[in-house]
Amino acid sequence: MAGKNASAIPERKDVPLEYTWKLDKLFPDDASWEEGLQQFNSLIERIGSFKGTLGQSAARLRECLDFMNELELLDERLGYYAMLRYSEDAGSSKNQERYGKYMAIATKAQAAASYQTPEIQSIPDDVMAGFLKSRELEPFLIPVRKILRFKPHVLSENEERLLALQAEANQTARKAFEALTDVDMDFGEVDTREGPRPLTQSTWSAFMISPDRNLREKVYSQFYAVFENHQNTLAALYAGNVQLDKYQAGIRNYESSRAAALFPDDVPPEVYDNLVATVSKNLVLLHDYYEAKRGALKLDRL
Repeated sequence: MAGKNASAIPERKDVPLEYTWKLDKLFPDDASWEEGLQQFNSLIERIGSFKGTLGQSAARLRECLDFMNELELLDERLGYYAMLRYSEDAGSSKNQERYGKYMAIATKAQAAASYQTPEIQSIPDDVMAGFLKSRELEPFLIPVRKILRFKPHVLSENEERLLALQAEANQTARKAFEALTDVDMDFGEVDTREGPRPLTQSTWSAFMISPDRNLREKVYSQFYAVFENHQNTLAALYAGNVQLDKYQAGIRNYESSRAAALFPDDVPPEVYDNLVATVSKNLVLLHDYYEAKRGALKLDRL
């Protein structure tokens, strides 16, 4: 670090290797990831080979599920590698390009497989009951039953394909939020006893556990002032995400976006409502705790 500002936040390329994520369990290097992406892309063509045959037998359905399971394992490895590299340095054009390439091919795969859920759900109930009793489907009983449970909320094959093709575009609000908050926002520096130190999303948490109460207050105000300066953009991005949730819930015949969020985990709305009501009812205990803490610290306010 000789000749450099010791307080500066190093760029990703300057961070010692021992302090970086070890991603070689996913792929040894970027070149291996590119090879995996090409393999994934080549396998997409086989997805359509199962179309129209899933109701023929439990064995044929199992063959399709086995293939899709292997494909999804590769998909996860590719996706997590690209996502984590992007998270390391969201300002890197190389990381942005890698993540974009992954999303494009993942969207292509999702569109190619869009026929599968509607086709599985169209298998007559008596035939499917027999499939579920066979040894062929034993490893896939939970995912198949989950597919059947989603039947009221799955659309036709063509409609599902259109929705799948939207997957990449639907990332816009989230990606813009991440670019704004992780890359573009400048939180400046904070004067400390050791000299000026950069304030970032990463150093924020370290500042907030400092024993210096005045420093914590200053950091808090300075940090959130930057968010406040971008409140209109952040509100627009949030509203866009809410509208997306509302749209997807509506076209899939859910009563609300909340119902759509709870359905995958089979959580009744009553459980959610009871949780919120219980927390609200007992907030007074939390307030009492903070009042006791304020008194013990002999502070006018926390």
